[in-house]
Amino acid sequence: MNGVGRRILVNIGIEKPTGIALDYIKKRVYWVDSNLHEIFYTDLNGLYHRSVFHSPKYLANPFGLAVFEDRAYWSDVDGKAVYSINRFRGANVTVLALNLTDPRGLVMFHRLMQPIVRNWCVEEHAACEYLCVPAPYTEQQYTCLCPDGVIPIGSGHTCEKETDSGASSRERDDSGASSRDDLNQLDAVSVGIIALIGKFLFVAH
Repeated sequence: MNGVGRRILVNIGIEKPTGIALDYIKKRVYWVDSNLHEIFYTDLNGLYHRSVFHSPKYLANPFGLAVFEDRAYWSDVDGKAVYSINRFRGANVTVLALNLTDPRGLVMFHRLMQPIVRNWCVEEHAACEYLCVPAPYTEQQYTCLCPDGVIPIGSGHTCEKETDSGASSRERDDSGASSRDDLNQLDAVSVGIIALIGKFLFVAH
């Protein structure tokens, strides 16, 4: 979750992905493409991808996507509705809600969707000034992140304001590394926010 080890899973046969969902059981990544009016999935290594369902009617302008058991759920902005379908057979479209104002985000909440994992930020008593995210492939097992406009100092647990003028020699020497770190931190914050959203089930109106 610290933004390290990024890789492209799919870059062919994809135009405008607007929703994404992770299947923990089958180890698949699902996404919905609003330009193609289609739901797809791939394995976690991106070695193959398959079409689940195509429909300009029910996938006119899809936005949010979630999967659970044998169903896929999505919101459609133009249809002002929330639908579901059997994601293994691509059949049995069901209308769950109609006449919504502006349906957007869609998240499924269930204990099976929240696998029990070690919280390294708690176990290691991380004293991060702003945000702590797990980093299981590092010696420390966690990473402290700083918000925009500030950079990590010392051990990385605290942050200080980043300035264009009067920067210390240390900051000038490490400017290249800091820029790369900032990009990684930005991705990590995005992933952390997505993980927190997973605690709630909602359809944004």
